[in-house]
Amino acid sequence: SSLLMPSVSLAAEWVKVGGNKYNTAASDEAGTWAWDGADDMKLNGYNGGAIEAEGKLNVNYSGNNTVANDSGCGISVTKDTDGNDTDGNAELNIQGDASSTLNVTSSSDAIWSEGDINIDGAGTVNATSAEGDAIDAKGGLAIKGSGNVNATGESNGIRAHDDITIDNSGTIAAKATRNPGINAHNSLTVKGDGKVEASSIEAMRFGPTAISRFRAAARSRRTLRKTAPSFPRTSLRSRTPPLTQVVLNMASMPLGALHSITRP
Repeated sequence: SSLLMPSVSLAAEWVKVGGNKYNTAASDEAGTWAWDGADDMKLNGYNGGAIEAEGKLNVNYSGNNTVANDSGCGISVTKDTDGNDTDGNAELNIQGDASSTLNVTSSSDAIWSEGDINIDGAGTVNATSAEGDAIDAKGGLAIKGSGNVNATGESNGIRAHDDITIDNSGTIAAKATRNPGINAHNSLTVKGDGKVEASSIEAMRFGPTAISRFRAAARSRRTLRKTAPSFPRTSLRSRTPPLTQVVLNMASMPLGALHSITRP
């Protein structure tokens, strides 16, 4: 009967802030961070080390915040360590106020979840990884709202092992040194009236909304290959390609030729 039950992401079992572990509600004296002992963590002018959690964590940020870790991930969420899937899946939700910023820098993946990642709100997220992915979801990844996301990674900029959905009115900029700026292992769907820029984009397939918009521009480009390259790519880039702009409307465009997308 358990196979018929939907998976559920429970509240965080614990959090670590700057290497210190907390099992119950906690905060710092300056009020730059606070965890309610369950789902919610608030950042307000935080400037410190890595933030980790087990289970589900909602990170709400205000003001200018910096999370830095030169020996691992910046913000990360894992599943239950006992390996019992019925205890809940990992889920990371990030949301910021207008004129607020969340800067995350790390040696490994800057923002990482063993499950889904959802980024929403009107703030700006800047994620930078020196050796890994800027944003990496082992599940799906959704970017919504009106904020901006700047993702720069050594491996990938924005990566998801399931679907990537972008539906916002801000600017999404993703670039990487070795692999695609945006890398969806399943489908990529782009909606909304914002702008998407990437050093390259790779996906197994485009979602229905993106497909309908991609078709017109693809027909007008005579130099594109007729078939898409296989996935995943086996070759590595030696340097970070520049961000260029191509007008969104390209469903049958070969994935390897897609550099960036903007909405008319």
